[in-house]
Amino acid sequence: ARVALKTQGVAGLGNTLAETISKNILGRTLPRNGIKLSQNENGYAMDVFVIVEYGANIPSVAWDLQENIKKETEKRSSKKLSSINIYVQGVKFPD
Repeated sequence: ARVALKTQGVAGLGNTLAETISKNILGRTLPRNGIKLSQNENGYAMDVFVIVEYGANIPSVAWDLQENIKKETEKRSSKKLSSINIYVQGVKFPD
């Protein structure tokens, strides 16, 4: 989450489906906020749900986000990410 929020053009994290259900139906928030990590036969897959800043180039933000997460994960862990999927859930407009 920290790496995502430091990426230029990312205004915040969105919600995964489980987080949305938990918040709207159960009235609880989950601690993961915007990140889902799952294991598959090729390693680990990460889904990142973000809100981008108005005027940002969305493909560039997604690419930078993937690169930043990949570098940080390789630096801090021996886990292999087979995919990093970026889901843009909205745009934050200026106040």
